[in-house]
Amino acid sequence: MTLWSIRPYVRRLGTVAGVVLLALGMMAACRPEVPGLPALAARLDGTTVSGVSSGAYMAGQFHLAHSRIVTGAALIAGGPYGCAQSVYTRGIFGPGSALINASRAINGCMGNDLAAWGVPNPQQLAEQARGFASEGRIDPLDTMIGDRIYLFSGTKDETVLPEIGVAALRFYERIGVPADHIKRVADMPAGHGFIAEAKGVACSTTAQPYINDCGYDQAGDLLTFLLGPLAKPDAAAKVERLVFDQHAFAKDLIDHGLAREGVVLVPERCRTEAGCRIHIAYHGCRQSRAIVGDTFIEDSGYGRWAGPNRLIVLMGSCRRRRPARPIPMAAGTGGATRAPITSPARARRLLPYAECSTGSPRRNSPLISLKRRTSNATYGWGRARSRVRGPRTL
Repeated sequence: MTLWSIRPYVRRLGTVAGVVLLALGMMAACRPEVPGLPALAARLDGTTVSGVSSGAYMAGQFHLAHSRIVTGAALIAGGPYGCAQSVYTRGIFGPGSALINASRAINGCMGNDLAAWGVPNPQQLAEQARGFASEGRIDPLDTMIGDRIYLFSGTKDETVLPEIGVAALRFYERIGVPADHIKRVADMPAGHGFIAEAKGVACSTTAQPYINDCGYDQAGDLLTFLLGPLAKPDAAAKVERLVFDQHAFAKDLIDHGLAREGVVLVPERCRTEAGCRIHIAYHGCRQSRAIVGDTFIEDSGYGRWAGPNRLIVLMGSCRRRRPARPIPMAAGTGGATRAPITSPARARRLLPYAECSTGSPRRNSPLISLKRRTSNATYGWGRARSRVRGPRTL
């Protein structure tokens, strides 16, 4: 829209309305373009994922949904796949199901108040995952047998209790991941957040930006476990920080919950060399760029390891919403808050993608579909297609 194109409307609508329309036209004309995600001929197979809090649940869901291409997942302050999906809701539809799942997410997938009632139930969740796989809703579970799993729980975390991390461990054991392919770190006096060296709040604190200084390079440790031996961080290995348009991948998706802009860290060598690996890092609730800026991107430490190891790091961002107190969302809940959920109407209002919710754990859920598309774009269709093993469609 240009200023000249709206002149007729100014004449028709009068001075006040015309000025308002003129201002809107100027805003539209001045809106900056967000660049697309570059095609880099990256390797799609061998993708790894990680996440903290709600992002941990998302990482687990993406892994199972696309285990043909994902070879490892790191869950920091998170729980088992599909944790909030209750067996009691299978015959219930609409807000009633949402209410039960939301209550279960809060009390059984963050707190441990429902342990006596078998929530979470790793065996039942493993059986549910097998059912999804047999129906083709997620990739076959046998493609995960050789994958590697990193799990972290802080002993001072009162948001997602360590017992929920134990449930995640039991889940992976029950779907057949060998014990020597699982690393669990659960002896650090850390609050709720991503752990770093010389960055963030005090180790035992739970506070924004949810980066905790425990003198531990969590990014380096989890990447080394998932990918194998890595080159040490090297300042000479340059990494570009590129902002890209996430909505370009979401035009047909409803309630995807993502902000317009995401960030990708691209090693300089990956601009000219094919075959760089991809790591997807999911932030937690209250860690989106709208809330903490680029703190998670810069202070998590992924960029230090990306350059010398030819690792492209995709770091999407949720759009900001304002529920009373966002919680880490488990599969099937949509979104919720710490405030009491006392009615189906309240549940229905809170559940559709409150900030950072993960939604359905199956391949066709909006967020899982969107992240697969961004991975495909980075891979660059037509440039290195022969490297991809497994399905080439969403």
